[in-house]
Amino acid sequence: MSRKTRGMEWATLAASFMGLVGCAHDPMTDPPPKGLSYLQAVECAGLMSALHKLGEPEGWTYDRRADVFAYWAEPLAPGGDFMLVSGAVGESTTRFLARFPGLSLLEDAAELKKKQEELRLAHMDAVYRCEQLSPAFDIVVVAGG
Repeated sequence: MSRKTRGMEWATLAASFMGLVGCAHDPMTDPPPKGLSYLQAVECAGLMSALHKLGEPEGWTYDRRADVFAYWAEPLAPGGDFMLVSGAVGESTTRFLARFPGLSLLEDAAELKKKQEELRLAHMDAVYRCEQLSPAFDIVVVAGG
């Protein structure tokens, strides 16, 4: 293979990669899916947050899925009061985690994973519905630009 051919292959590969980067988007800028209600967005945010807290060491609280549902809930909030969202998501998360009285997010990671799986199985239909509403999470989001 000549140098020129190899150079063309690399250029083609780089161009195709740049095309993918150009198509990537940030789900945080998407409008809420059609038919999504405020309560559904809050419940999905709470469920995703609870699952994430159980799956991360020491209950690390940031979860992109929960954040996107909370973001989608803001324009759907009763009376347009987006300040309700944070409290409602917190209450929803607490309701899901109430399944485990005396829960400490500092427990052994393996024990938290078991609880996460128990919560996921107990709310399998809700998890599935939430995941169906957020297909954008299957897309790689490129930071920057």
